[in-house]
This record gives sequence, C-alpha cells and structure tokens, in this order.
Amino acid sequence: MYSSIKSDPFKALFAFVLLLSCAVPQERPGAGGAVPGDAKVLPVPGKGSADAGEAHGALHVYRYGAELYYLKGCAGGGPCSAVFRDSGGASHEVSVDSQLKGKSLRRFLGAGGVIYFLACEGVAPEAPCLLHRLELNSMKENRVEGVRDIILHEGRPVLLERTDSGARINRNGATVPITIGGSPVFRGIFESRFAVVTNGTDSEMVDLALLRSVYAWSAGRAYKTAGDHNLVVEAMDAGGAPAERMLFYKVFVNGTYSGRTTTGPAQQARRVSLKVEADEHHIVRLERWELPAGKDEYSRVNNIGQPQPLRVYVPRNRVIRLELTREDGRYRATSAAERE
Repeated sequence: MYSSIKSDPFKALFAFVLLLSCAVPQERPGAGGAVPGDAKVLPVPGKGSADAGEAHGALHVYRYGAELYYLKGCAGGGPCSAVFRDSGGASHEVSVDSQLKGKSLRRFLGAGGVIYFLACEGVAPEAPCLLHRLELNSMKENRVEGVRDIILHEGRPVLLERTDSGARINRNGATVPITIGGSPVFRGIFESRFAVVTNGTDSEMVDLALLRSVYAWSAGRAYKTAGDHNLVVEAMDAGGAPAERMLFYKVFVNGTYSGRTTTGPAQQARRVSLKVEADEHHIVRLERWELPAGKDEYSRVNNIGQPQPLRVYVPRNRVIRLELTREDGRYRATSAAERE
C-alpha cells in the first residue's frame, strides 16, 4: 500500500489531507519557541540550546540547506540579534532589537543570506503585523505591511496577505484568494508544492506551482459542492437603515448582466445564486436600485452610492458566498466558501 501511495501523487495528496484532518492537531504560530512548519528547534553549538526558556539561548532556529538562522539574546530582555551561519560556517549578525521591541514574533526564517521575520502587535491571528526583510550582504532592510504570515518555497517568500475581503496567497506578485474565511495562517508545505493554511477549524490546500486552490476541509462541517450554482451574492444594509427602504441589486459578472437579487427591505439580505466559470477570477459588480418614497418605479442610485467592482476567485467544486454590506454610506465585502 505504501509503495502504491508513494508512486501516485494524487493518492499521496489525499493521504496527506487525511493525515492533516484526522491525525495531526491544529498548530498555529505563536510568540515563543520555534515556529511550526519548516522552522526546527535545533541546538546551536556554543550558543546554548534552542529553548525559549533559556535567557541567552538561541530562539526561532531555522535551517535552510546548510545555512542556519536564529535569534539570540531576545528572551532575557537584552539586545536581540539575528544570526546567519552560512554553509562555510562563517557567522553574520545584525541587531533586530528595535524591530522586535514590544512585538510578538510570528515567523522567523531565512534563505540565501536574507532573513525574514514577522513582528506583530499581539499573539492573536488577526493582530496587525509588519514583515521585515534583512539582506545581510548589503544590510538593506525592506518592510511590508498587511502580511498575515510567510513561508519559503524554493528559497523565495510566499506571503499570506490581508485583503478587504479576507486573505490571499502572494507568490512573486501572483495571487490566489483563500476561501476558508476567518484568520488563516500557514500550516506548512507538502511535497515542496502544496501550501496548507488553517484558521483553526478549516483548512485549505493551494498548489503553489499553478496558484490554484485544490482542496478545503473543515473539522466541523463539510463544504457545499457546486451544482447548478457556484457563486452566491448577498447584499444588505446595516447600521440603522430606514425600515421602509426597498431595493434590489443587479449583478454583472465580467461586464455582462448575470441576474438580480431578490427585492425587499434594505435591512434584510438580498440574494441571488449564479453559475460562473470555475477555477477563475471574476470581476463582480453590483448595481443598486431603490424605490424612492412616493414612487412606484425603482431607479438606479447615482454613482456615489454604488459599490466598487470586486475581484472574486471561484475554485472548482465549491460554492463561494460574496457578502456585501452597506453601513453609513460605505460598503464592505467578504467572500468565503459556503459550508453545509
């Protein structure tokens, strides 16, 4: 059986999914110790053990090939430094005390003489974070906001970024949205190709070579499978909208009229189910129509009251729910896969 799984990548993939969902506890990166995933707790000769409780030991040890990256001096409240030991055994050190002071370290990793670490305002997954990139040869530092998590794939960074509607994976500027919702973080990489993210209850696997979501699963409920529709658009008003206001939305997908929501009070969800091409990004535009007081015909709201177009990714065999909420004249949107 093992040889059969090993020789068949599809069997290996689903065996891995089964292992993750049934046998392995959910892990989330934290502020202390080694980071789950590719980071490993390793002894550093001459520097003490890589134990978070040892004040002057090495923390967050990360090995990339023959290269070694770690932090030292951070646990005791003293000067905090990042150390890179190259394949020849030479060590390079840089202070990161100012970047980490008062922050929670979510990730620390490195490759090719470049150190990456994610400093957050707290330990909660939704806490704002700042990604630091330190190139030790030139001592150049870059900072990136809006990053939720980071892993390395073939020595290059893969980012899990915040978006207005949730989160997305960014690999070399090419992106794919995450559909599980919540506050996802990276779980790890399988077969040097598939990245797994989790929000603690739900998990999703993304093919980094094709930048496509290939599978999602939940510890509580199953995800809905696409049938006669795979995109649900739902819109409503919040924050004290007049109860007598009646409206509906026309929906345009990639510039083509595709249907309209039900008609009714603004504070109740207006909904429409659509069938679109799977495994594709779509530009979805909603057009708001209201019934003016004392009138018997609906009219299109002027442009300043219309929502902006939204870019939505619809994976295979799943139903995506796009929710649009208007409050105090502003719109906010979220999208996630529907569960049973």
